[in-house]
Parts: sequence; C-alpha cells; structure tokens
Amino acid sequence: MPHPDLLDEIVLFADPVLTPALAQTLMLAHPLASPKAFMRAAPILTVTPVTNIGALAARAAAPLADARLLICGVAEIVPEALLKCFPGPSYNLHPGPPERPGRYPSVFALYDGDRRFGTTLHEAAPAVDSGAIVGVERFAVPEGADRETLDAMSFASVLHLLAEATPALVARAPLPRLDA
Repeated sequence: MPHPDLLDEIVLFADPVLTPALAQTLMLAHPLASPKAFMRAAPILTVTPVTNIGALAARAAAPLADARLLICGVAEIVPEALLKCFPGPSYNLHPGPPERPGRYPSVFALYDGDRRFGTTLHEAAPAVDSGAIVGVERFAVPEGADRETLDAMSFASVLHLLAEATPALVARAPLPRLDA
C-alpha cells in the first residue's frame, strides 16, 4: 500500500554512467527503506531512468501524479513544457557549487584557483542552473588537485547530498528553499 505522503516514482534524467549509483542511493536513503522491506521485495519507490529528451518526453506523456523529475549530469536542457508536466517542482543535482553554474564547473574552479567546491541541489528551471537552491554541500579542494580528482570528489558529494535530500525528494511537498 502506498504511503500517502510519499511519491511513488522518481523519473531520473541522468547520464547513464551515473544512473546506477544515483538510483541505488535513492533506494537506500528512502525513509521507508529497511532490510525487511527489501526482503519482502515490496517496491517502496520506482526509479525510472531516462537518458535523453525523447525518453523524458515519452515518460511525461503518461500520468505523472505521483512522480518527481530529478536531473543530474546531462548536457541537454529540459524544456519548460516538459518541466510543467511534472507535479510540484522538479530538481537538478548540479556537481558544482552555486557560484559555478553551467557545464564543466570543476574546470573553471581549478582554472580560477578555487579553494572550495561543492554540489548544489536546486529547483529545475528553464534557464540553466537558475532555480531556487534547496541544498548545498561544500568541501575543500586539495592542494594540487586536477580535474579527475575534483570530479571524483564532486561525484561523492553528489551522492552524499542526494542521500541527505532523499527523504524530502520523495515527499509530496516541495523542498524548502535555502535562498528564500
């Protein structure tokens, strides 16, 4: 029996390389997750992976009353018309801090000598990385870090922030805004 305060589905628009770890994090951090729940094989959440705008549009054509869109690590911009198909806000998990929007934030951070980096969770909006911020995690950039190191640290930060945010992400209510 579905929980009345929780969504049944997360539509995960993500890079296919990231999808398994993101989906597993959502399942393990779910507020109803437990060894007993997993042993019963009773689904507590459906994670529907999509890897391109066409697949997202196809999923959005079906009923979405109990679904939320989560975007992570894709180069495609979700059009406003697709964002409006989902009830409540959709969210983007950005592997960069709020002051580093857009693609390749680690490259710009390293080029500019940033001492801190991080991950941002924000409402998805038609303009790239412009939605209201609902979560931020920051970490120190190690001395001499290269892009591979910073990207690996960023992905670990993405998973950590996702685990912390999952109980709120699967709730029907919008996440509280940090910048409001």
